[in-house]
Amino acid sequence: GAILTVNSGPSASYVAVGLVSSTQAVAVWLATGGAYACTLNISGTTITAGTILHVNTTAGAYASVCGLSSTQALFISYGPSAYLYAQTLNISGTTITAGTILQVNAHISAYTRCVGLSSTQAVAVYYGNSGYLTAVTLNISGTSVSAGSEVTLNTVTTERKAIVALSSTKAIVVYSGDSGYLQGVVLSISGTSISAGAVKNLYTAQYAYGIGIANLTATDAVVTWVNNLGAAFAMVVYVTGATTLNAGSTVTVNSSSGNVSTSV
Repeated sequence: GAILTVNSGPSASYVAVGLVSSTQAVAVWLATGGAYACTLNISGTTITAGTILHVNTTAGAYASVCGLSSTQALFISYGPSAYLYAQTLNISGTTITAGTILQVNAHISAYTRCVGLSSTQAVAVYYGNSGYLTAVTLNISGTSVSAGSEVTLNTVTTERKAIVALSSTKAIVVYSGDSGYLQGVVLSISGTSISAGAVKNLYTAQYAYGIGIANLTATDAVVTWVNNLGAAFAMVVYVTGATTLNAGSTVTVNSSSGNVSTSV
């Protein structure tokens, strides 16, 4: 469809989009003055933008957004002191209002990602203490957010990552882990707590960059990534038992993508 210019300045960075219905998404970005958001409204092949909301003045980097329902999304970012912050984005028609900001933790929380599990819960994953992969539930009541207990998922520096929900109680995180190789882990959610299965090595030929993941069924997802030579790959991953992650065959999508970014 036609390209839409969403804003006219200031320059946007850390742009993220979360789907809230089949005809609407929420875009968030960081710019001078903090975080901004608007609805993206789809009619056929045409997109229109709702009124831009200045969400807060504290977001500093690594914005992420996920849909919870047709009337609500969750925004997370790295804020003051590099801590993790979260707040709801509440949708009425094409207008967004922001809930109260929650300081989730008191340590570095970079390279953030989040996924909605239900209309009242999401999971955030991020680079936490010592750079290790960390996860937490974010629990929504009205327009307020509360956090469960954080869980450290590995003991290696983890910057590049993606997360997808399989159900309201299960998610898969894939990331560039040991030696930069592609790894994954299943998260099980019970109440506000998270437990993790064993880490699975998915691809160990080269480094993994630009990682994306999308669910296919209640047990399967497709992962895409680019290696350090610029080639793009895909594979199906699937869960057996409660928390065992398995890898299908790696497919070479192309041998010279020319970049290190994928999305699925």
